[in-house]
Amino acid sequence: MDSEQRRHDYLQAMGISSWLPRTALPAAKASPDWVNTFLYGDYGSEGFDDLDDAGGHENHHSAHEVEVAHQTTHQLADALQKSPPLPSGHAREQLQAGLNALTTNKPTGVKQENADNATAPQGVPSPAAELAANIEIKPRQHKEEIPTFRLAFWLFEQAIVIDSMPPQGRVGQNLDRHQRLCVNMVRAMGANAELVASPYVLPWPILVGDALNQGRTVASEAVRYKLEKVLADHPPRPIILLGESAAQMVMQREESIDDMRGMVFNYRSDAKVVISHSLTQMLQIPECKKEAWQDLQALLPLAAYVTPADDTASSLS
Repeated sequence: MDSEQRRHDYLQAMGISSWLPRTALPAAKASPDWVNTFLYGDYGSEGFDDLDDAGGHENHHSAHEVEVAHQTTHQLADALQKSPPLPSGHAREQLQAGLNALTTNKPTGVKQENADNATAPQGVPSPAAELAANIEIKPRQHKEEIPTFRLAFWLFEQAIVIDSMPPQGRVGQNLDRHQRLCVNMVRAMGANAELVASPYVLPWPILVGDALNQGRTVASEAVRYKLEKVLADHPPRPIILLGESAAQMVMQREESIDDMRGMVFNYRSDAKVVISHSLTQMLQIPECKKEAWQDLQALLPLAAYVTPADDTASSLS
């Protein structure tokens, strides 16, 4: 045993750590008896006589109790090997009982931290709690719902018509049908039904996906920007908004179409606005044509609302 201890100390001084099994390993040769009593860092061996008596006495007791614990472990391993096979649950309970016994017989020389030092004193907030107290929790800001619409712009000599077309469907075929009805409507109001510029269709959303903000506010600003370009290129004239999407986007209101029909609004001081049913509703429901005609009476005659000026034709696109 002494020779093995000196061999370990020699290897330890060279920086080489020894490894010895404390329990029986499966399919391995049994370890000699001295392995169970071998101690790492035996301060009672030669070369450590310069330690004081108090420290040596304490380490002696500690080493003795560690040796007893190691012997108990070896005995427990031998008992498990010699005992007949047990059910898995019983074996687990027996092994746990042995481990609890080892924990109870833990060497008294081992220094443990004081539990009072591990816990923070009462009344003193921890850094994490103090940081959390200074963080202001704000509700998540949800993006505006992206509206879906398709607006058609027609520029006549005495009126601007913006219609809410169906968001789905073929634009060309629907645009022709809607334009014929729009021309007849303007002619019935006693105005020149000749188009001053090519019709323009504004679909929304413009881009697919939600990477960009295309909410209701942005959509309304885009529609009004297009209308401002038309008014900048041509003299102000009455604006006829047909359908709920056109009325809400241009006037930046959230009321339903029924709450705004037949009323005259001021888009600006020199541009009056009247709201009625969409051309799609007039084509599908004949009664809507009669109601639309009653709504449009508020702007008659159209010539009274047109500012005289040289009208230079230009494209809406």
